[in-house]
Amino acid sequence: MTSTTTALASHPEGFVNDAFCSDRSGHIFAGGNYTTSQTFWVYDTATGWARIPDLPSGYEKGDCGSCTVTDDGWLYTTGGGCGIRTNNTSLLRIQIF
Repeated sequence: MTSTTTALASHPEGFVNDAFCSDRSGHIFAGGNYTTSQTFWVYDTATGWARIPDLPSGYEKGDCGSCTVTDDGWLYTTGGGCGIRTNNTSLLRIQIF
C-alpha cells in the first residue's frame, strides 16, 4: 500500500471553521468566517466547494462549534461557546439534501 497526498481547493472564505463535519456520500461541510458571516459550505469530492443555505441572522459560529449530518439530509450545527466572541450554544438544523 502506498500513501498519496493531494492538495485540493481551499475553503472559499480562506480558512476552515471549527464547525467541520462530513457525511458518508463524499461531502465535507465547513462553516465560514466565524467572526463575520453566517455562511456554511459543502465540499463535494466530485465538484468542489458550494455554498449551502446561510444560518439565521445574528447566529455566529465560533470556537468549539460543531456539526453533524444525518442520513435523511439534515445538517445540525451549534456555534460553540469557548471563544471570547461567542457563547452561542443554540442547535440549528439545515436541510441540505
